[in-house]
Amino acid sequence: MSNSNNAQLELDLATFTLSANTLVKLVKRQVLTVDDALECLETTRLTLSNKEDLLKETPNCVLDVDWHLDNITAILEALRLRQKD
Repeated sequence: MSNSNNAQLELDLATFTLSANTLVKLVKRQVLTVDDALECLETTRLTLSNKEDLLKETPNCVLDVDWHLDNITAILEALRLRQKD
């Protein structure tokens, strides 16, 4: 993988991490509900649903977007369970 691809991967991972941390923080501070945060993720999924076109543009992309979105969803669902306790 070239340095350019490594840099892009690092940027993409940082973006997902920042997004996840921001959503979790907003839910914890009760600025957003878990449902609101999950709706944001669903909007992201829908926006990226045509990602085959994106992959054609970036054939060396190794970031599994669905995996990261699934992890953020799991974190938010765990928060929902904690809030019920």
